[in-house]
Amino acid sequence: MTERRERKFPDKFGIMFLVCHNGKVLVEERIRPDSTNWGFYLIPAGGIETGEDPEETMLREAGEEHGIKPTQYYKLPTFENVSLGGGFYQITPFLITGYDGEVVNKEPEKCNLHWMTFEEAMAIMPLASSKLVLYQAREVLSR
Repeated sequence: MTERRERKFPDKFGIMFLVCHNGKVLVEERIRPDSTNWGFYLIPAGGIETGEDPEETMLREAGEEHGIKPTQYYKLPTFENVSLGGGFYQITPFLITGYDGEVVNKEPEKCNLHWMTFEEAMAIMPLASSKLVLYQAREVLSR
C-alpha cells in the first residue's frame, strides 16, 4: 500500500507581468552571474510584500522595474511553481495591455530588455512558468 503524504503549500507568493504592446511582449534577459536565473529569458516577476495583494504588487513592480503605470490589464489564472532556487511559489500572472509612461530598464545591472513576438518569446524562454503565461495571455488576446 502506498503511503499518503501531506500536501505541501507554497512558502512564497509572487507575480509575473507580461507587457504587450503593438503585438510584441517584453522579455527580460537575466545577465547578473550571481542570480539564480542568470542566462535565462523570463517574463518580469516579483515577490509579494507583506500587506500587498497580487494586483498591488504588479502595479508596484511594473513601476519599480520598468517605469510604467499599468492602466489596462488582466489577471490570469494563478499557478504553483518551483523556482530554480528551490522556492515553492504561488504565482499570480498579469497581462498588461495598456500603460502610462515609457518602458525603461530601471535595473540594467540585473537584466536586458527585449521586445519580441509571441513566437520569438516562446522559442527563447525555456521555463514552463514563462511559457504558461504566454499561452494564457495569447488566449485572452484572441477573445
